[in-house]
Amino acid sequence: TILSICPHYNIKHPRQIVGILSTGDFFTFCCDGRTNGEEGMTLKECINTLSELASIKYAFNLDGGGSTQTATYHKEVNRRLDGRKVPNVIAFVE
Repeated sequence: TILSICPHYNIKHPRQIVGILSTGDFFTFCCDGRTNGEEGMTLKECINTLSELASIKYAFNLDGGGSTQTATYHKEVNRRLDGRKVPNVIAFVE
């Protein structure tokens, strides 16, 4: 399958996904893992979860693992694990 070209697709990790809904709105999806009993998700679990929640036109799996972080208005939404400062940013502005 297409998932097999993605390293670690079948291992539970923190994940970060962004995409566009069929309405044209953007969305972000983030799951934690590796701390406080949280396991993370496999890529297939992310796909299944998102498919159940919304009508998605496009979705992009970003780098995950310990650097996974979502912030809104300068406030962290999830717990970053390893403290690395990751220079990749996607900004949604009005």
